[in-house]
Amino acid sequence: MNFGFETEKELNLSTYPLVQLNHFPVFPLKQVRWTILLATLAQAGIVIGIVMIGWTHFENFNTGIAAATLYLLLPYVVQMPSRLDHLIPALLVIWAIYSWRLPALSGSLLGTAAALTYYPLFLLPLWFAFYWARGFYRFMITSLSTFLVLIAVSIPLAGGIEAFLAQSGDIFGCVGLFSRSATGFWDLQNHSVFYRLPVIALYLMLVLFLTFWPTQKNFGTLLSCSAVLMIGTQFCHPFQGGTYMAWFLPMVILVVLRPNLEDRTALRMVGRSRRKKTDPEFTETYGA
Repeated sequence: MNFGFETEKELNLSTYPLVQLNHFPVFPLKQVRWTILLATLAQAGIVIGIVMIGWTHFENFNTGIAAATLYLLLPYVVQMPSRLDHLIPALLVIWAIYSWRLPALSGSLLGTAAALTYYPLFLLPLWFAFYWARGFYRFMITSLSTFLVLIAVSIPLAGGIEAFLAQSGDIFGCVGLFSRSATGFWDLQNHSVFYRLPVIALYLMLVLFLTFWPTQKNFGTLLSCSAVLMIGTQFCHPFQGGTYMAWFLPMVILVVLRPNLEDRTALRMVGRSRRKKTDPEFTETYGA
């Protein structure tokens, strides 16, 4: 079927809004199909992760369903259905939050997300502080080792260390972080850099502040502070800043619907299966 065109070259698919090929790094149709498949799986994984957080950590399955439904009702989900740079890192962060009781697993997921794009790196200081009482070394070793291993694998794929350094901006999705040109929120006719630099400095101060405050962190503060940091990245991102809503929307919805989580601290909950066999007080408080 050529839809009225004499040759396939005369069919410019980029003019059709349902298949916006300019959103994909590679134009062949097979690559587009794989991209759509991966985006569908990633979106499904985000929804399942939201439900599981509500069911497991909020101890209310209905809250998880409500949060996932609210996320799917947002126009953003329909407007950005196939952007892997939105969905894949968001999927990894959501499941890292779900796995917060397992520092090694959550560290591996955040390390993988940080190797795909730069913004999860800003979460690491906050999570280091959260696991300081228990699980710090497991989280630190797995997150940093996963990040470094994936970077090491990327170097030969990029064509060597020099090519990797030259392409590092493209690899991490932070091309032109300090450049004069920008699109979207920071489109200020080549003068946005003068406004973005103070914002970036304030954001780094926020990362440092949330690392040390509050001193007693629980799962509720981890979730809410992670959402705040991900919202802050939108003000630093020079290209289409503000549109990467999958980076923070699931966490914001979970923060709005979360119950009281003051007792969910790393000291009490990390390594629970081992503690409840040896600590009668823990078993009496939280049950078997």
